[in-house]
Amino acid sequence: MTAQSETPRRGFPPWALPLVLGILVGVGLGKRWQESPLSTVTVHLSGALDESGAFTYPIGTRLGEAIDAVGVGESADLDRVNLAEVLFDGQRVIIPERPPEGSQPEMNVFLPPITTTTAPANSGALINLNFATLEDLDTLPGIGPSKAQAIIDWRESHGGFQRIEDLLEVTGIGQKTLERLTPLVTISPP
Repeated sequence: MTAQSETPRRGFPPWALPLVLGILVGVGLGKRWQESPLSTVTVHLSGALDESGAFTYPIGTRLGEAIDAVGVGESADLDRVNLAEVLFDGQRVIIPERPPEGSQPEMNVFLPPITTTTAPANSGALINLNFATLEDLDTLPGIGPSKAQAIIDWRESHGGFQRIEDLLEVTGIGQKTLERLTPLVTISPP
């Protein structure tokens, strides 16, 4: 053995290169994931807008943001839609027009407050557990009216679902039901 003075090594430790490469690859995959169809929703907007058609937005976009992006027509009656509604994939939203000036609807006429449609279960669109109605949930396999109500009750008492796996906390839903429902449902912020 020769006597050499030990000098500290400069540079990266041997484990650093794989770590840096892993991070760089992960960032690249992360960017690709952000642009994937799973991170967006396509919505059909029509009615009293400057532009109508199918538009794609990031998951979590609210109706108000979407219609601002396409332009609101002068005759739009925005009091009859929920501008805070979170959009879901496959949704159709019709922005109504205000009644002509000078005409007033009769007091007994019902004006629907929301003109958006919900996604039927057989349309291929995922059912959002944080916004689904009892009727939407009832269309899922293994979910009848009582389990649908239990899902809604759990959602309301817990402030919404954070993960699909939260369904296991709902009375009457076990692992097998969860496995059947997972490809049919989604979660977006409540």
